[in-house]
Amino acid sequence: MATTSAQTTDQASTIGDGTRLEGIRHKVFVDRYALKGEDGTPLEEYPEQMWRRVAAGIAAVEPTAEKQSAWTEKFYDLLRDFKFVPGGRILSGAGAGHQVTFYNCFVVGLGEDPLDSLAFGARSSACGQVLGNTPNAQRQTPNA
Repeated sequence: MATTSAQTTDQASTIGDGTRLEGIRHKVFVDRYALKGEDGTPLEEYPEQMWRRVAAGIAAVEPTAEKQSAWTEKFYDLLRDFKFVPGGRILSGAGAGHQVTFYNCFVVGLGEDPLDSLAFGARSSACGQVLGNTPNAQRQTPNA
């Protein structure tokens, strides 16, 4: 569900330096998306700092400083106030100075017979789910 500016105002307060997120919103921001120092200390406190970093990181592919600056502002305007929220890998990786992928999904080769590979993958996943949720036969459980 998209978040409107009115909803954002209810969930966070804007102060001089940026939007102060509270509670779980702050924890998720700091844990997953804020740029971290070498020691793991968050270097970003506000979404505005992250948006600026992400915008500059994405615009860095432009060939001139003038175009980089112009696109940084365009990208920042899209990100500002949660108007557009890209995938988590983009938010945590763009402009961070690390060589990381911005893809949230990966395509894995299927081998010679794609149908057999898909069936094996589905079977393996299903077995993992079943085995992960099935009580150990040696252990007494209240519902057994």
